[in-house]
Order: sequence, then structure tokens, then C-alpha cells
Amino acid sequence: MLAELCPDLSEWPHRWCFDDGDIDFGRNVLEALTPFLQHLLATDLSRKTLARHRDHLWMLGGELVRRLHDEPRLRMKTPTAVQLHYIDDEAGP
Repeated sequence: MLAELCPDLSEWPHRWCFDDGDIDFGRNVLEALTPFLQHLLATDLSRKTLARHRDHLWMLGGELVRRLHDEPRLRMKTPTAVQLHYIDDEAGP
């Protein structure tokens, strides 16, 4: 069912990247986001709501990769640490 919700999931890191150095970081971000996507599929959410969450996660991944270019020191951190740094108490950047 994940393939139905996100048929291009494996391409996300390539779409987020500004240069080849971003792809590994993007893959790690995707690895962290995938369990949440799978959790969403196990709920009773409508297809429209699932799609909205999927789109927000795609935007979050792209924003995290973009921030690597604004703040090069972030490359020294793990993708999980970067996510935790930018996701606030209301679960958004």
C-alpha cells in the first residue's frame, strides 16, 4: 500500500538534492520518514488526508536538504539530529 501512496518514494532523495552530496543525506531522511508513512497507512485516515501528510513529509525532506546549504555545519550532524533540530514542539519546521 505504501507504493500506492508514494509510487515515487525511492526518487525523493534525488528530487530533494541540489548536488550529489545531498543524496546520501536524503536517503537517510527518507529512511527516518518511511516508518511514519507506514504508520499512517495503518490508520483510518482518508486518502486525501494521507496524501496531504505525504506531501508535507516530502516538503519537510526537501527543506532539511535545503538547510544543509544554508548552514554547512549541519553536514557534521546525523540526519536524525538535523530533523530533531528543526522540528519544533508543534511538529513542524
